[in-house]
Amino acid sequence: EKKLNSLNKTKPWLNKKNKVSFSANEYVKNVVNNYASRSFASKEPCLYDGDLFGLFMSGFKYKDTLDQKRSWEEILLDLCSKKPMDRLLCGDVGFGKTEVALRAAFTCLYNNKSVVVVSPTTILTQQLFKCFNDRLSPFGFSCFSVSRLSKSSSKNISCFLQNSPSVLIGTHAVARSVPVLKEVGLFIVDEEHRFGVKD
Repeated sequence: EKKLNSLNKTKPWLNKKNKVSFSANEYVKNVVNNYASRSFASKEPCLYDGDLFGLFMSGFKYKDTLDQKRSWEEILLDLCSKKPMDRLLCGDVGFGKTEVALRAAFTCLYNNKSVVVVSPTTILTQQLFKCFNDRLSPFGFSCFSVSRLSKSSSKNISCFLQNSPSVLIGTHAVARSVPVLKEVGLFIVDEEHRFGVKD
């Protein structure tokens, strides 16, 4: 049971405040250092196969919006460069963000890189799994799902690690799995505003 600090005795409150402030500063330093070291990092660029990608695009039954088209072109440039991609894609519901994520995943998969998709809820995880599986399985790529509703989560993680390249879609617990993160060529976070900074 936690006790409230007394207004008459300020020392315990100041100690607690200083401790939290120190912890926050250390965390911020860690984030800044990670971004600084990342700016010098390089990766193997993805190769773009226009014919294969055209075949994949035939599964998309809508016409791209101008913003969707521009976003995809910029993301493709990121994927095909030597610099690691760090991109935020914003848009309202139904504006085609998932389709752009699917294209990026497909590009990485045919470049032999595994993909992880993290979503904030179990329901969204199931929807994303169905969407990714429907579009990617005809090309021979496996999709696995991890959530509290899937009975074989640990088995699916093992299958993901053994079947490279493949896609793993799950809730935030996936982001804490070191073996999974070591296998990833593309890490997609859906609805990132629902996650904390540490996540």
